[in-house]
Amino acid sequence: MVDFELDSLQKRAEQGDAEAQFYLGVMYYSGNGVELDITQAFELFKKAADQGYFFTPKRLVETQYNLGVMYYSGKGMVQDYKKAFEWYMMAAKQGFVEAQFKIGGMYYKGEGVNQNNRRAVEWYTKAAARGNSDAIFFLGDMYANGWGVKQDYEKAFGLYKKLAGMEVAEAQKNLGIMYDNGLGVEQDSEKAFEWFMKASWNGDAEAQYYLGYMYDSGKGVEQDYEKAFGWYMKAAEQGQSSAQYNLGVMYSNGKGVKQDYEKAFEWFMEAAEHGNSDAQYNLGNRYYNGENYRAAVYWYTKAADQGNIYARKKLGESQKKLAIEQYNLGVMYDNGHGVEQDYEKAVYWYTKAAEQGHNNAQEKLVIAQYNLGVMYDSGKEVEQNYAQAFEWYTKAAKHGHAEAQYNLGVMYDNGHGVEQDYEKAVYWYTKAAEQGHNNAQEKLVIAQYNLGLMYDSGRGVKQDYARAFEWYTKAAEHGHVEAQYNLGVIYDNGHCVEKAVYWYTKAAEQGHNNAQEKLVIAQYNLGLMYDSGRGVKQDFARAFEWYMKAAEHGHAEAQYNLGVMYDSGHGVEKDYEKAFEWYAMAAKQGDVNAQYNIGFMYDNGRGVAHDYEKAFEWYTKAAEQGHAKAQFYLGIMYHKGIGIEQNYEKAFEYYKKAAEQGDMWALKRLPLVRSQMNEHRQKMKSNSGTV
Repeated sequence: MVDFELDSLQKRAEQGDAEAQFYLGVMYYSGNGVELDITQAFELFKKAADQGYFFTPKRLVETQYNLGVMYYSGKGMVQDYKKAFEWYMMAAKQGFVEAQFKIGGMYYKGEGVNQNNRRAVEWYTKAAARGNSDAIFFLGDMYANGWGVKQDYEKAFGLYKKLAGMEVAEAQKNLGIMYDNGLGVEQDSEKAFEWFMKASWNGDAEAQYYLGYMYDSGKGVEQDYEKAFGWYMKAAEQGQSSAQYNLGVMYSNGKGVKQDYEKAFEWFMEAAEHGNSDAQYNLGNRYYNGENYRAAVYWYTKAADQGNIYARKKLGESQKKLAIEQYNLGVMYDNGHGVEQDYEKAVYWYTKAAEQGHNNAQEKLVIAQYNLGVMYDSGKEVEQNYAQAFEWYTKAAKHGHAEAQYNLGVMYDNGHGVEQDYEKAVYWYTKAAEQGHNNAQEKLVIAQYNLGLMYDSGRGVKQDYARAFEWYTKAAEHGHVEAQYNLGVIYDNGHCVEKAVYWYTKAAEQGHNNAQEKLVIAQYNLGLMYDSGRGVKQDFARAFEWYMKAAEHGHAEAQYNLGVMYDSGHGVEKDYEKAFEWYAMAAKQGDVNAQYNIGFMYDNGRGVAHDYEKAFEWYTKAAEQGHAKAQFYLGIMYHKGIGIEQNYEKAFEYYKKAAEQGDMWALKRLPLVRSQMNEHRQKMKSNSGTV
């Protein structure tokens, strides 16, 4: 294309001309007249497709199909089967045969859409009806195998035959197979031979193998080993493994070719490496007879994995002989018999023998692994290496060696040779302890506690209070005092106070400094719960019991609550004198409610001799801490001059404080005392002669 024509096309494309965008996209896609640029082609095709109303139907469908191809292949953009399917479907619905075939394939493979053989058949049928040879062939396969459609060999045969006349080699080969086996047609070895021959001349490797086999067996044609050899060779050179195996057989037996064991071996190896199980089994036999048991096991295993029953039988025999050799080598290295002592090599050979099922090898292997761990751990006879020690202890520990399990626990506990991990330390200490290891139990408990701390604080692990609780419990049950205390705290904060008391008591009995204080608080909280019926059935007697325990240890609020119970007769016989005693204890510790109640009892002579001055004193203490009722009664005493000289201003001050906290009686008295206070001020001014 002349440059000015290209320039014109580019300008039209830039101006939104869909046809120009399409043609320019074709040029970039093919590299015709411009430098190949798949990405640019994609962008132009997409722009053109988005303006489909400018297209002739043919151009539109071609663009849609090309976009599908580009998304499917990933040329010029990120591969996207789903989008490829969408664009192919647009073109397919408009009758574009190549797109119909592609849609069939995507349904068959489940690419960009859910796998659906029935839909695959539907689209292959549409494309086949319009002469698409690939669709015809795949449709034949679907009928032959019953994929997405009822199996029908006759239909498959008809489809393959249609293609065979078009010299499609694979269809010709399939016709040969169907004639050979009588599928969809009467069995006819001679016709099978004819079709295999046609496919072979068209280069089909599998057909060449079948043709070789027919000459080899004399089926459908006069037996001819040399011709069999020739066709096997053609197929083998294309990588056909059955042909490669049969070439090995022919060289081995001197049939159709001069006997040559080396070439036989080469072809057996070639076939075996291409996955032919017969060849793999054959190689296994050769190595077994040559007492190379390792190689024999390798090839028998390959064949056995493909279901070769003879290989499975021989595999067991080979493994036993190989295991004996490997075990003996292990013993020599382990004991230094005939070789320099080397635990690492002993482990290697014991492992090999154990893998083959040798009875004694496993026990020896574990001991050797542990010994290696000790050597690296201590630096004895080798350079000290905690990482290597860890590795060998792990191997032995996993096989149940108690000392290795204990040592592994120590390494995780201390972070030697591995990142510190108390949870894994606990795991291995537990394993060792279960086998009766003397030191493991003590270490186990410490590690359990440390794990509880880590989960509690989120140190080194994601914070998890449930896991912290779990590990504290394990350690606490084994008598760890800090764990017992922490467990008490958890129960305390979770409002399960009775259990908190249990664990605080356990810790306190072992002399824990903070446990006694927490124990007293927990006892008080239990009293509260029984008193209020929160979380337990209300029981004043039990409340009294727990308040008493806490009060005897000096808990002010418990002392106050005991006073309330004696005062009200809840949970205990009413006794004002005892109420006064407990209020007094709490009041001396600054409990505001107790201070108010002491004031009230002095004010009313309940449980104690009537004494307004002492009432005034205790009301004042409570009022200074903001107690509304104390402020109200203090207001009354100032207002009426009870226990103190009458003072309207002070009365007004305390009424106001109480009223601001919602005391309605104080609020009602404010107007009166304000009036009296003002009258008193006027009177004072008059008496002083002030205008």
